[in-house]
Amino acid sequence: MSETAISVVKELMGSVDLQSVPVTLHSTLEKHQEHLLSLAVSLIDSGVPDEVAKQVVSDVLDSFKIELFHTIRSLREASDAL
Repeated sequence: MSETAISVVKELMGSVDLQSVPVTLHSTLEKHQEHLLSLAVSLIDSGVPDEVAKQVVSDVLDSFKIELFHTIRSLREASDAL
């Protein structure tokens, strides 16, 4: 596994604060991190420059963060309704 890919994903995933994410979503975050790592490895192994690969992975992560925010908000609204 490419050390560059691992460092790219670790750096970008470091921006996700696990303390603020409900425990029920931690496995989803782990799966997404694995997918991001596979994406980074594929990009780098195919000759995409590191900075371009980092930007692509960052864009995908940004999209995931938006979905994660909506999911957390929905979970909180559902628990408040109980």
